Amino acid sequence: MSGLFPNPNLEASMMSISLNTSLVVFRIPFGFGSAVSMRVSNELGVERPRAAQIAIQVVIFLAITEGLLLSLLAVAV
Repeated sequence: MSGLFPNPNLEASMMSISLNTSLVVFRIPFGFGSAVSMRVSNELGVERPRAAQIAIQVVIFLAITEGLLLSLLAVAV
């Protein structure tokens, strides 16, 4: 599709930049999810459901904060 635009090289490079940026944005919460799943399973294994709940709340807060900050950065740039 980018070959149909007046400057196909520019369009293809912009698409590559956009895809790489979106991969970075989604990789951080994926890492949070992987880490918290291990933490929650360990906390539940030693019968501490309150600590597991706190870990979940912390990672949700971090993921939302990261998403907002990166969205604001993308809009600013």
